[in-house]
Amino acid sequence: MDKKIVFCGGGNMAEGILGGFINNGGVSPKNIAVSEVVPARCEYLKETYGIEAAGDVKDQMAAADVILIAVTPQHLESVTGTLRPLVNENQIIISIVAATPLAKLADQLGQGLKLVRMTPNTLIKTQCGYSALCMSGGLTEDDRAIVRELVGYLGQILEIREDMFDAFTSFTNVGPLWIYETIQALTDAGVYVGFRRKDALDMVLKNMMGAAMLIGETGADPGARAQAMMSPGGVTIEAERSLKKGGFQSILMESVIAGYNKTKNL
Repeated sequence: MDKKIVFCGGGNMAEGILGGFINNGGVSPKNIAVSEVVPARCEYLKETYGIEAAGDVKDQMAAADVILIAVTPQHLESVTGTLRPLVNENQIIISIVAATPLAKLADQLGQGLKLVRMTPNTLIKTQCGYSALCMSGGLTEDDRAIVRELVGYLGQILEIREDMFDAFTSFTNVGPLWIYETIQALTDAGVYVGFRRKDALDMVLKNMMGAAMLIGETGADPGARAQAMMSPGGVTIEAERSLKKGGFQSILMESVIAGYNKTKNL
């Protein structure tokens, strides 16, 4: 994609996104600039990705096709104050700022702009993860195609209503946590019953990837697949009994709900 892109903020999430644009989408580093106030961070981004990074990139902001705001909510007003006199109605402005609706962006940047709210996934390197999108009414179909192409470089896309962003953050963005914790617990269990940790981890990963691929490719019901493994009086039904006794599914659901409630209170 031959579009000039400016990032406002050069933190970890911005780095993940620009890395996805370059590595997965073939966006040329010469078309990316980052506005970042920490000099050491600028040097790192320039050396690592070959992009332009500096504390002042106002000229690039004014000439950009796409501006991506990637700062924390407490720094948003400072960024929008800088952007407001520079942006125009031809640019696409994408915000990944948490808990910041499109209406607030419009209030701070000006009405009539092409605004997009996006929550990126945290598994960009694998291209297996959903990013959420909500676009304002000012975008043309060509604009929307550009946004979808860019975000598609990060993985899968889910276009949702804006009032679903809290749910998306707590369910999808936090999602890898439950997978990591499950992998750790099962690996520890494998070590407990006698396997080397390296072998236990590899077996857990293969089981998880295989099961996920099977469900994804066949559309089978996970519960039905689990039940199909349970022979009367067998090992699997005994393991299932222990999971139910410990409230495994309830614990996971309560964890999701706890994250959702926290997100709504940000």
